[in-house]
Amino acid sequence: MTFCNRILDACWEADVTSGGSVSAAPGIGSSRFSLKPRHSAIMSGSVTPSTFSTLLRRSKFASYDPAINQAYTSYGGFAHRGHWGIKRDLTVKRKHKVQDPLVSSSGGRGSARRNPVAFISALDSSEGQTEWSSAEKDVRWLRRLQELGSGTRLNDGSAWIKRVGGSSGRAIGNVDSEFGSSESETSQQMSSALPNIQSMSERQFKTYITKLRGQREEFHKFLQDTGVKSEQGENRPLPMYAYAQVTSTHHTRFLAHMNHEAATQPTSNTLTPVPHPSGGLDYLNPTPLMSQLLFPNPVKGRYVQSSDRNPKLALFQKYDSTAVVSIAGYSAILQPDESSAATQAVNWNKLAERDFSQPPEQASSNYRVESLELNEVPGVVGKSRQGIQSADIKIRVRDYSKRHLERANPHRPGTFEYVSHNDTRTLNADPVSLKSTEKWSNQSKTPMRPYQEKSGDTHRPMMELLDQLLDTPHPGSGKF
Repeated sequence: MTFCNRILDACWEADVTSGGSVSAAPGIGSSRFSLKPRHSAIMSGSVTPSTFSTLLRRSKFASYDPAINQAYTSYGGFAHRGHWGIKRDLTVKRKHKVQDPLVSSSGGRGSARRNPVAFISALDSSEGQTEWSSAEKDVRWLRRLQELGSGTRLNDGSAWIKRVGGSSGRAIGNVDSEFGSSESETSQQMSSALPNIQSMSERQFKTYITKLRGQREEFHKFLQDTGVKSEQGENRPLPMYAYAQVTSTHHTRFLAHMNHEAATQPTSNTLTPVPHPSGGLDYLNPTPLMSQLLFPNPVKGRYVQSSDRNPKLALFQKYDSTAVVSIAGYSAILQPDESSAATQAVNWNKLAERDFSQPPEQASSNYRVESLELNEVPGVVGKSRQGIQSADIKIRVRDYSKRHLERANPHRPGTFEYVSHNDTRTLNADPVSLKSTEKWSNQSKTPMRPYQEKSGDTHRPMMELLDQLLDTPHPGSGKF
C-alpha cells in the first residue's frame, strides 16, 4: 500500500466514523448511497484517531526537517530491499557497477552495504523524485575520530569559540556527581553564550540590531559597573566614540549579560542557548590518562611530508610544524621528537619516476594523538548546508614507536596481555641481597639518613610519563 493510499484510507475512515455521507461521482453511477458508522458508541464520544496518524506520531520520520542535514540509515533486510521508511525506495544495487554511493566496492559486484547512510534533502522534488546523497564519508569520518579517543580542545582565537561564548558557557565534562557539592558556583550558572545570529533571517537580524541600538544607556551603565571610567571623572559621561576605537570584549560580555538577564526572569519564555563546546563532535571528553590506557592509541600512520620540505609554511600561525603524517584518514601535524629519527618520509620524487625501491615500512610508524584542536564547525542548518569537509580541525601527533618501552605495562588494562605481562625493563637501581639486609638489621639501630637521589640518575621514564600526564591540560580548557 502506497503512501497516498494510506492517507486516503485514513481520511475515508475519518469520514465513516464521523457519520458523513458519500455520493458517487457523476459518470460512475447514478445511484446514491450512504455509509453508516460501524459502532454507535463512536458517535457519542470523541473521534478515535486513525491508525496512520498514530503511526506517524510515533515514528522517527515525524522529526524530519529538510533544513537540517541529518543522516538516515536502514538496517537488515530493509536496507537490502531499499526500504528507508520514505515514500520511494532508494536503489542500492546496480549490476556490474560499484559507483553508487550505497554500493560497496569491497564485496561482490553491486553488493549493498551492511549499514548504508544517506542525506535526504527532499522527499518530493518538482520532478517527483526523492533527492538524496550518500552520507557514508561523513559518518565514517566521525566514527574514526571518536575511536581515537583523544578529546577535543577549543582554540581561544578561533571563530567557533566566539559563537559558543567561551569555554565558560558550558564546561566540557561537567557532570552531576553524587560525590560533589549539590550547589554549583555562580560563575558556572551564568552562561556566556550569545544569540546565534547565523541562524537569523534578514528580517530577524534587522530587528535584533534595532533592539541593540535602544540599549545604549544600559551598555554605558554596564561599562561603568565593570570598571571602565572616564578620564575626567566618574560623574562625566564616557566618550563612546573614543571607547569604540579600542579593541575590547566588553560588548560581547554585555550581550551575554543581557541574554542571561532575559532568561532568568520569572515570566520569561527565553531559553539561554547553551551549545555544545565541540558542536557534537565528541561527547566522551576523556582525560589524558584515560585516553592513553583505554583507547586503541597509538595507531599506524604514514610519514608523508618531512619538516624541511617547505619551511615557509611554518611562518603561518595555523601551523606550528611542517611535518605531516597521514593517520586514520586524517592529515595530522607531527611534533618534533627524537624517537622519529628512524622514520623517513615518503619520497614522492621516486614514486613519480615509478621507482618503488623505498620499503613501505620505512615511512610508517606508530603515532599517538597529542591534541585535537577545533577551530570551526560546519553549518548543518539552513539553505546552504555544509558537510564534514567544512570542519576546521588541527590534529597534532607524536611518534610512539619507542615510547611504549618506557611503560611498565604497555597493554590495555583488564586484558589477558596486561595481566600476563612481565616487566623486563632494566631499571637503574643497585641490587640488594637478602643476606646483607639481615646483617644490617641485626646491627645497632642508628638514625636513618634521608634518601638522596644520585646525581647521574637521569633515566626515570615512569616519572617523566607521570609528569607529562599531569602537565597536559584537560580537554576544553582552551590552554595549550
